[in-house]
Amino acid sequence: MAKLKITLTRSPIGNKHTLRRTVRALGLRKLHHSVIHEDNPTIRGMIAKVVHLVQVEPWEESVAPAPQEEPLQEAKKSRATARRASASSEESASETASAEQANAPTEIETATEAQPQEVSS
Repeated sequence: MAKLKITLTRSPIGNKHTLRRTVRALGLRKLHHSVIHEDNPTIRGMIAKVVHLVQVEPWEESVAPAPQEEPLQEAKKSRATARRASASSEESASETASAEQANAPTEIETATEAQPQEVSS
């Protein structure tokens, strides 16, 4: 089925409330915002109601730009994985440092080990 590209070219401010709701129902939010809809009598009726506010063009699938979302999502995933890896390596480094500090003798222990204790008989 054919598709239509509908672009909001004029503001619905100052028009009747029903026209503003029709623009909203078409999915148009801001000026120069475009949406793609199937060409059917329902959409055609809505367009006829707000024809003075919108611009309508036929839309072909071959005209559609290639989706750019997949490479961006892959980049986000790789960055998130790198962050998790660096966070886990920092955690393991801090855990080993705290374990070494816990096993390291304190100054008092080293001082008492250096001085021999006298045994009374």
